[in-house]
Amino acid sequence: MPSVKPRLALTLPEHRNDLLKRLAGLQGVSMASVVTELLEECYPVLERVVVALEMAKSASESAKAGLRESCDKAIEELEPYRDVVAAQFDLFMGEITRQVQGASDATGDAPRAAPVAADAPPSGEVNPRVVTRGSGTDRTIPHTQVRKARKPLLKGVSK
Repeated sequence: MPSVKPRLALTLPEHRNDLLKRLAGLQGVSMASVVTELLEECYPVLERVVVALEMAKSASESAKAGLRESCDKAIEELEPYRDVVAAQFDLFMGEITRQVQGASDATGDAPRAAPVAADAPPSGEVNPRVVTRGSGTDRTIPHTQVRKARKPLLKGVSK
C-alpha cells in the first residue's frame, strides 16, 4: 500500500547524491531513509528556528533590531562549540584511519584512501571554502579565543 505521508522531490549536486548513496549503502537503507533520519535529528532545532522566524516576522522594527543583536551574540557564542565538535570528530577520524591503516599494514593490503569531506565538490572543481583540521591533540581552544565571521541567522527579516 502506498504511503499517505507527503513526498518531497529533492534535487542534489551529483557529489552530494553520491555521498548519500554511499552512506545508505553502508547502512543498508534507502537514501530517503538517510535523509529522513537526518531531518529527524535536526527537527528540534529546525522547529525552534521556525518559531523564532515566525515571531521575528511579526515583530516591530525596533524589536527586530534587538533580535538581530541577540542572534549575532548567540551565533558568536555557539561557533566555538561547533569548532570543538569538528575537532573532536577529526581526532576520531584520525584514530579510525590509524587503526585501519595499521590493520591493512599487518595484512599486506594497500592503505585506504583518506575520507572525502561531506561537502567536497566533484573532482576537478575548486572548493573555495577553507577546511581546517584538528591539531591532533586533545587541547581545546577556549571559546573566548575563537572568533569567526558572523552569518545572519534570521534571513528574510528586514533590517
